[in-house]
Amino acid sequence: MALDGEESTPVPNLALETIVKPALRELEPSYDTEMVKKLGAAFAKAEKEIPGVTQQIVGEIMKSDLKAILAKIPAEISNRQKFLQTIKDIATAIKDLLDAVNEVFKNCQSVGKMAQYKEALERNKKEFVKYSKNFSDTLKQYFKDQRAEAVYLSANRLINQTNHILYMFKLAGSS
Repeated sequence: MALDGEESTPVPNLALETIVKPALRELEPSYDTEMVKKLGAAFAKAEKEIPGVTQQIVGEIMKSDLKAILAKIPAEISNRQKFLQTIKDIATAIKDLLDAVNEVFKNCQSVGKMAQYKEALERNKKEFVKYSKNFSDTLKQYFKDQRAEAVYLSANRLINQTNHILYMFKLAGSS
């Protein structure tokens, strides 16, 4: 972890500490503890040798997860049961992304270029929340008027905002 004033340590180390390691600890009761610890050690080694790799992995998983779920909308919108499950999955992915963003804000104000990008990051987070709420409102309207095009457009905006917020965090994490 970076010391105060030390700008060479990128934000990605925080992804290891605040996202990956806690997730691995949750796996320990259900899986071979030794294997889970080896996986954690492999992540730590990879982060040491390639600073930033954990953030890239986590960012791509989060981006891919939300984008993949949103991409299922056209195929599942006509099947009410599947579509309702997709909506639940989208809500979970949005919550996970916001939790990760909040965790980074809370724990790494002095890491990388976070101080320099703080205002822009906050603005992007607010925009993401706004687009998430807009998507939710669009879904409510869809169940009244069945206008799928509005759902597709709103989902596309949410995908773009997801890409934008993750890009801003990547910039803030660079040294």
